[in-house]
Amino acid sequence: MKKLVLVLVLALASLAGAWTLSYSEGVVTATAESTDVLGDLYLGLGVDADGVLSDYALGANAPSDCTDYGSYADNSIVIDDLTGEIFFMADYSTPYTYTTGAWLQGNFAFAEGSSSAVVYLHQFYDEGDPDLRAQITIPEPATIALLCLGGLLLRKK
Repeated sequence: MKKLVLVLVLALASLAGAWTLSYSEGVVTATAESTDVLGDLYLGLGVDADGVLSDYALGANAPSDCTDYGSYADNSIVIDDLTGEIFFMADYSTPYTYTTGAWLQGNFAFAEGSSSAVVYLHQFYDEGDPDLRAQITIPEPATIALLCLGGLLLRKK
């Protein structure tokens, strides 16, 4: 069942660039799929009003010099009315040696009364406009159960 849920969630993910977002057991993870980063950058992990992200943490593959830059509101950066955290990723080597793998994580919960939420990953360099790199729609568990039951009924027919 867990594998089916993960496949469904990943199928709903919209990939942009070299990043993916995944959801498993209450944790959203931002993963670098390639190392095409040009230099130091900021990454923002945020959620719409239907969800809540908390307990942000750096993944095992995050650059060693990265720091938590703070929340969107703390830094006067508002991206599509999202709430979330911004991380400054720095690599002072030449050439840059960013690694692939998990860079950011956050615990996810639904806002009261919500049945789905969208989590976004934005990337921006210096003071440029943020670019949407990945997004994932997380359906409420009952919705996933209905999708699974529908799939089983279709398979039976």
